[in-house]
Amino acid sequence: MATDTTTGNLIGVGRLHRNTPQEAQIRYMAVEPNVRQRGVGASLLQALETEARRLGTTTIILNARQAVAGFYTRYGYITIAPSHTLFGAIPHLLMQKHLDKD
Repeated sequence: MATDTTTGNLIGVGRLHRNTPQEAQIRYMAVEPNVRQRGVGASLLQALETEARRLGTTTIILNARQAVAGFYTRYGYITIAPSHTLFGAIPHLLMQKHLDKD
């Protein structure tokens, strides 16, 4: 979770779900549109990856909206396959990243 330090308003969220001891999934990641391109998403992603490593997982998967898959690609995620289409209009991609040990 990320908040604006001046207003205290929530500006970004993300959840890490452990699927197996080796695999975690990022779910419900979102950043307020008015603060995108300011590093909020990158900070959230880094925090979720750090937690996944702490838990001992070696792989992270996620379902990214096709329109923002490039964001995850910049951080080492690769597209595995097409995923679901939300509300019949928002295509998603299944993406994956193997975590290096820190």
